[in-house]
Formats: sequence, structure tokens, C-alpha cells
Amino acid sequence: METKTTKPEGNNILYSGWGKWLLLVFIHLVSLKGFSQPATFNEALITDFYQGKVIVSEGFQNCVNDHVLGNCVAVALIKTALGEFGTVSGIYKNYSEQNDLINIEFADGIKAEINKQEIEIVQRLSGITKADDSKFYDAAIIIYASICKRVLVQKNIYSAACIRDFTSAVEYINSGFPTKDAHTLLGLKKVPLPVSDLQTTQAAIVWCSAHAAYCSYAKQDLLGSKIFLKKNKMMNLKRYSRISDAYRLTK
Repeated sequence: METKTTKPEGNNILYSGWGKWLLLVFIHLVSLKGFSQPATFNEALITDFYQGKVIVSEGFQNCVNDHVLGNCVAVALIKTALGEFGTVSGIYKNYSEQNDLINIEFADGIKAEINKQEIEIVQRLSGITKADDSKFYDAAIIIYASICKRVLVQKNIYSAACIRDFTSAVEYINSGFPTKDAHTLLGLKKVPLPVSDLQTTQAAIVWCSAHAAYCSYAKQDLLGSKIFLKKNKMMNLKRYSRISDAYRLTK
């Protein structure tokens, strides 16, 4: 329903020709990245760390018969989990760090232990890249490592013949994963979202035929850049494509 506004009397600058022009310029400027208000926690996740070039051995690629590499799904999952639960420990049922060991119990009861060497493997192979002022990179690496350790523990439901150790579990995730099932990698549940709800959702995974991304209030992550959704379309690595589906995470 249209809201009518009564124009006040006098030479009010907001209602004069110059006033309207200045107001429009101001609105445009504050919408620009460099002139905007400080990013919210959820929006800050978009630029804090991002997908880079993964490393997967030729031997593993041949084993799974998959030479198309990329971990956009895992990166989207990690950002969405942090956006939804706020901290690394908040994602899990139980989480503790002692010396060089991290002990995790996922929400569904699966347990895993991560050591310093495994963290270093993820840093080397995952391609996750941090911004200069990153606050969440270490958290992202820990979550990625927990995903890979879970895959190793449950290798019989994935590619048991090819997942022989932690490194090959990392290579498995680096080779891609079905977005619709990504929540299972953290033992979480999903809440399907209509595209119209993305405008008001603080943290969601969205995907199209060629790409998956973290999305916060209709702004998606694209390799660490903030990109606005266009109605029912998101940006893949080359162009806008129709969104296939979206969901948020829950326990």
C-alpha cells in the first residue's frame, strides 16, 4: 500500500530539487564498500577468508576418477556454520583444545581428534586464503580439518578405497562434494529456504549448477568478494545463474 507524505511548507532542503539530489548521492555513497558502515559479523565472513587453489595428487584423482577440483561447497559450509553458530565451539556438541590436540564431538555424536600435523596439512592443501585483516582463518582451518577427519572416520560411506589417511580425506573434500548434503559433513541438519527468504537470512548456503556459496542477507561470497543476489540468481565464477536451492544450518 502506498504511503502518502505531506510536503511541508517553506524551503526545506530535503524537498527542494537540490535536497533530493544530495539525498540520492548520499544514499549511493553509503552503499559503496569503502564508505559503508562497518560490516556485520555475518557480512565480515564473506571477505575474511576465501576459496583458493586446492592441491589434489594425480594418484587420488585417478583413484576417484574425478579430475574436476574445487572446494566451494566446504568453504560455503564453514562460513555458514560460523555465521549461524558464531564460534568454532558453537558448531559442535563438545569442543576442547589441549596442547596440540583438538577433541570434537559433532552434534550427531560422531567424535574426532585433530592434531597439529593435520592442521598443517589442511593449511597446505585446502587453498583457503586469508585476508590481510582476517579474524576467522584459524577457525576455518580447524573446521575444515574436522570435516576431513570425520570423512576419514566414516570413509566407508564415502570412497573407502581411496581415503586411506588424513591427507587423502582432505583431497576428497578438495575434489568437491554435493551441496545438498554438505550439512552432513558437520553432523548438522538443514532447513530448506525459499529464495525469497534469503533477504532476511543471516547465514545460508546457496548454489547453482556450477557453484556454491555462503550468503548473508542476499549478499553472497564470491572468492572473498561481496556480490548481491539478483532476484532468483547468484553469481557463479563467470556469470549470474539461477539459484538451484538454499538452506540454513541447525542442530
